[in-house]
Amino acid sequence: MSSLMALEKIASLLLLPVMLAGESAQSSDTAKQLVKKPRLGSAQLTWVDGRRQKGHIARVTDQFVAFQTDTRPMSCENVKLSEIATVQWLRTSRGPGAGSQLAGVLFVGAILAPFYVGHAVADPFKRMSPPLKPLGGSWESGGPSRALIKSSLEFKGNTVQHRTMIGKQGRWLVEQDRLRLIYDGEPESATPFHFDCEELILDDSAGTFREWSDRKHATQPMVGNWHGSNSNLNIQSDGSFAEQKWEVRKGTFENSAASVKMHWADSTGFGGAEWIAQIKQRHIFVSVGGVTTEYHYVPPVFVVDL
Repeated sequence: MSSLMALEKIASLLLLPVMLAGESAQSSDTAKQLVKKPRLGSAQLTWVDGRRQKGHIARVTDQFVAFQTDTRPMSCENVKLSEIATVQWLRTSRGPGAGSQLAGVLFVGAILAPFYVGHAVADPFKRMSPPLKPLGGSWESGGPSRALIKSSLEFKGNTVQHRTMIGKQGRWLVEQDRLRLIYDGEPESATPFHFDCEELILDDSAGTFREWSDRKHATQPMVGNWHGSNSNLNIQSDGSFAEQKWEVRKGTFENSAASVKMHWADSTGFGGAEWIAQIKQRHIFVSVGGVTTEYHYVPPVFVVDL
């Protein structure tokens, strides 16, 4: 019986390109061109049944486009490629005075640029040297940049935030309406999902993700760099994926030149309600559960804000 099921699965995989080719063949020339050269923006969409609507194409896949209407109340739907007759792209107005506003920004930038450059050159060590009295800014744990587990401390005013990021990798596949994530060295998971226009929603965890990819070609709907509120899921077309999840603890702190005491709002978290860390050679050493983690200061990126 297991051999028969395996043969059926292999047969379905072999027939998948044929099925997709058949669906593509039913699509209009406009839809095929859109898949070949994806484009986003304002457009008037005409369905094969004659319906016509102005709106915004927010996402293009090899199976559907996410189309947001301009009518109120605004709505969004996934339109199958086989349902698209034509796409007429619409021009968007830059608005009155757009050219003069741009000229003004460039003029002010030209005046202020020497000031910002001089400030950055004259005071580089101030940005690189960690603020210790009191503590401030972002501090990250050491280790390789691609480590699967990372953590950071963020000090601001008298508050502190601890963020732990855990990374996992593996293989993925879709079976009907379920996303299967096969983790390296861990049990796999199967999650029901659906697309709500340009959002990917994992039903069992109520997780909502938006794609951050800037893709030049249409891909399978599942493929993308999806970002959620406390996790990221980067799904590749080669069947691999990388997942990042993070947990955040918030609290207050006080410090001296040699140590920092952190009080966490959640007393049941890892390490208890209070951490006492040592400050040595401009590094912070946190010992929790018999493990010492070293944090180094991360200087802020200098940004010119006009």
